[in-house]
This record gives sequence, C-alpha cells and structure tokens, in this order.
Amino acid sequence: MFDRILPVFHSDTPVKAVRAVIDRLAGQPMITALDALYAALREGLAGSPTASAARRLIDVVAPAALEWADRALAELATGTDNPVRRDMNGKRLALLADQLANACYIEALRESALLQKGGGRTGDLAEWASLHFRWLGYAHTAHALLDSRRAHIQWEVPVSLFLALVRHGVLPAEEQTTAAEPALSLAYLLLSHDAFPAVEPKEVAVVARSCRELASSLRLAADFHRDTPLVMDAEANEASRIVGWGGPGRAAPALCYGLDEPARLARLRAAGIDAEDLPPPMLPKPPTADQLERLAANWLERRGRCRNPVAVRLGSARAAFDFLRIRGLLGQKSERLPTNDPYMRQAQIEDVDESGVSMLLPGDSQPLLASGLVALNFAERGWWLAKPVRLLPEPDGRLFMTARWLGQEAEAIRLTPTTGDGQRALYLKPGPANDYQAGVLLDHAWLAAGLACRADLDEVSLTLVPGEPEQLGPALWCYRCRQVQ
Repeated sequence: MFDRILPVFHSDTPVKAVRAVIDRLAGQPMITALDALYAALREGLAGSPTASAARRLIDVVAPAALEWADRALAELATGTDNPVRRDMNGKRLALLADQLANACYIEALRESALLQKGGGRTGDLAEWASLHFRWLGYAHTAHALLDSRRAHIQWEVPVSLFLALVRHGVLPAEEQTTAAEPALSLAYLLLSHDAFPAVEPKEVAVVARSCRELASSLRLAADFHRDTPLVMDAEANEASRIVGWGGPGRAAPALCYGLDEPARLARLRAAGIDAEDLPPPMLPKPPTADQLERLAANWLERRGRCRNPVAVRLGSARAAFDFLRIRGLLGQKSERLPTNDPYMRQAQIEDVDESGVSMLLPGDSQPLLASGLVALNFAERGWWLAKPVRLLPEPDGRLFMTARWLGQEAEAIRLTPTTGDGQRALYLKPGPANDYQAGVLLDHAWLAAGLACRADLDEVSLTLVPGEPEQLGPALWCYRCRQVQ
C-alpha cells in the first residue's frame, strides 16, 4: 500500500513547494518575483515524475506567472523608459516564458499523440496548445524587449500544433476568425512577429498591447493563400512543408493569415477615428499615431512575409492562354516569344509550390481564362501548364488568379492511335504535380480509353495507354496515361 502512495506523495511535493513560493510573492520587486517563479517552475518540473504531476504543477504556476508577466509589461509600457530595468525584466520574463512554453508544448504533443491512438481529449489539446501559443507570445515579446530586430520565432513548433488542431477538428481548415482561444493567442504571435521589426526595444511593450487588442480581428486558415486570399510568412511556410501532411496531388495545409483588418483598425486608431469595431485600448496611454502607422505598414508590406521565396526568385512570367495557341508555342523551334500576342500576358507571380501557383494578371485577361488552361513560361525553366481554379478582382483593376499544376514539364507531340490518323496534342511529363503519371491534353474527346497510341516527341517515340478523359474546360480534355514498352 505504501509503495502505491509514495509516488503520489512525491508528485505533490513540487506543487506544495511552488504554492509556498507563490504565497511569498506579494510585495516583492518585479525582478525577484520573476526569478522566484522561474526557479520554482524549473525545480518543480525536474521533480515531477509523471505527466499528471507536471500538469498539476503548470496549473498552479501559470496563473501567477501570467499575472506577473502582464504586470511587468504594463510597467514597461506605462512608465518612463529605463533601459536597465527593461533589460533585466526582459531577460527574466524570457526565461520564465520559454520554460512554460516548452512545458505546455510537451503536454500538447502528448495529448495529440493520445488522440491519434484513439484516446485523449480535444478540449485538453486545445487548452495546452492555447497555453503554448500564449507563453510563446510572452517569450517572443520578452526577447524583443532585448533586441526587437533579432527577436525570432522557430515556426516548426507552433505550426505543428496549429496543424494538429486542424487535423483533430479543434480548428477548421477554412478561413476563420480569431476571437476565441486557441486561435487568439496564435493571432497575437503572428501580429507581434510582423510588428516588432518595425519598432525599437523601448516601444515593444506598448506595441505588444496593441497587438493583443487587435489580435481578434486577424483571419486564419490552414491553406495556401492561392486558395484563400490570405498571406503567409516564408519561414512559417517552410515549417508547414516540413511538419505538415498531404501529398503532391493536392495543396498541403499551411499556416496562413489575413492582416488587412488589423492594419485597417490600426490606421483608424492612428487617425483618431472612433469606429464601432475598434476594440477599447488596454493602456491609458495608447501608442502614438506614428507607431500605429508603422505597424499597419509592416503588416501589409514587410519583406519576406506573404511571398514564397521561390515566387520572389521567379518574380514574373509570360502567361499564355487557349489550348491551340499554347500548343503552337510549345511546338515552335524558336525559343523567342512574340511581344504583341493577343493570347499572352505578363503575370506577376505571388506564390508557387509543387501543387499550384497564384499570380496577378492584367484586367483584360479574364475572357482568355474561359479556355480552362494557362501556360507559364519561366526563364530557363520552360513551360508549365496549369488549370485556373480561382479568380478575384483586385482594387487596382488587376486579377488575382490561383491555378493548380497540370504538369511542370510539357511538350507538343503528335499522337497516332493504332486504328487511325494522328492528332497534335500536349504531353505532360510525369512529375510531382501529376503524381508521376503522364498525361495528354486535347481540345476534344478524341482518344479511346485503353487503346494504345504512339506519341512522337522530338527524337523519341513512346507508347501510351490513355485512361478515361477528364474535362477541364469547354474545349479541353485531359487523359492520364500509362507508358508501356
């Protein structure tokens, strides 16, 4: 009996020690209190042998730590700037917040693993993920107090938790508001990540409160912004690719967010306009108009955010429309493109990955999209074929278009069935965009499924067996093919 009681006794010992520390915090200086909480948490976690003991310990520490963290930031935001005090408070808050963020992440990871095995509770996952996002936000803020230009977030952890919340149905995959947890704490993390590089360390505490005020107006989605008109951080995008799920045949979920509304509200507050949807200020002395304008500008214009690095390198491309025109361009011997072709436009690439592309097109391109096919000519990369899936008009008259890759290497070929005359077609080479399955594009449903045909490329002949046709446009059919010897 005593052997069963002893582990429980030992697991309660750290909790009792932490409670004793918390009881002595009243009236203590800020630095002393933060130091005491960090030491108590570190020793308590080291002495907690089980997951349940660690959770009880965090449940006891978190409210007191939250109170002192808020008090530290409010003191820095409302008082006269003191670099020494800011530095000392920032270092201690960073230690405490990092420790709590890591502990909460471990518990969220444990709960996610249980859910994958058929156990666990989604409510617990949401709670631990929310606590992790919140304490990661405090840690990021504390690091920015020391150096706002170098404060950095390792996105793999928050992105993995966000995608776990989507996978288990805690958060929807489609576009959503961030008025409730755990999305609210993640929204603060996203806003502050884009805001802190625009301010000095002495302004961080004030700006952090503005980010918290405006966090509920951010939009969030687990999708690439070619499917939802949101933006992404380049590093968070890469983290989504590393820790996410899905295959090359469809867009993999990724952390995307909309900053238009927070920027609008920040500019309303900067102009002194009292709008109904503007949240009340948290501080008696709100940020200056200049600070709010810098936040809004950085949210909308910061380099490295909202564009995939690949898209930045590609920059722009020549876009061609209509099956017959594209077939002619791919079949010509010269690589020189016509300058005044009525079926070609210059496209500005916004985002691109293995599944699709988003771009901005001139406003007169809309009638050309009816064909259901677009070909992009990237310098030194050849022609890539895609099917338009979404079209949105921009305020400046341009069109925002998203498209799904049909093939990232295409050639004009001649098809000759064993029973008849040949036809010219477009051949899609096997690759990640089409699940490594070859394809043929035609402007009419001409091929018979299962009937072998010869495909004549430049210097090679292939034997292809087409599958059932898939209609992609009013005069566009795609046949997935298997190659035979």
